[in-house]
Amino acid sequence: SLEEAKKTAAEILNTDEKFPVEEQNTDGKTAAYCFRTDKYSISITKKGGYPLEIISTITAGEEKLTSAQAKEKASLFLNECGYLDMTATYSAANDGICTVNFACKQGSFICYPDLIKVSVSLTDGSITGLEATDYIMNHYERDIPDFSVTPEEAAKGLPSSLRVKEVSAAVIPANSTEEKYTYELFCEDTDGQHILIYKDITTGEEADILILLYSDNGTLTK
Repeated sequence: SLEEAKKTAAEILNTDEKFPVEEQNTDGKTAAYCFRTDKYSISITKKGGYPLEIISTITAGEEKLTSAQAKEKASLFLNECGYLDMTATYSAANDGICTVNFACKQGSFICYPDLIKVSVSLTDGSITGLEATDYIMNHYERDIPDFSVTPEEAAKGLPSSLRVKEVSAAVIPANSTEEKYTYELFCEDTDGQHILIYKDITTGEEADILILLYSDNGTLTK
């Protein structure tokens, strides 16, 4: 209900402020109530009562926290919001705000379609943003198939210039409606460039390739 959503929003923002309501007339999984304070706009889903989006006007000052500390605060915040079994993947910091990407974990699989972004101020650790639309739209308990290919078989056929440093399991989007269950091969080439190669766990076929881009601000993929 509206009152339940308002109570949830107040608890998440840790405020007793009486904020106005802006009707969010969306349908389906992302239908939400939208509330505002002087500093925040927050949307709470009408189904389930989960925070869908948080936007703030907070600007960061002197950086006092590390990105690792920001990740920890973001992870604790997601647990408090009811988003469980989330694991941090990549992060980037700009203008004193660290944005951390989280994906859901099911068993040994990282489910990349179930993405949540959390932004944290590096000044005081306050939460400055959240975007959970991908998670709300895509999350479900998946019926993951058995492995038909071993990690060693998945690594066959890679260029000799690549060295596999780590192998994990991941669910990745194949298109707008389908997903693939893969091995995520974390590789390094002769120039020290890190590359993620995804191989289907049932066929061994290549499903995707991503290049990791590192900077002083964090890690991104291309």
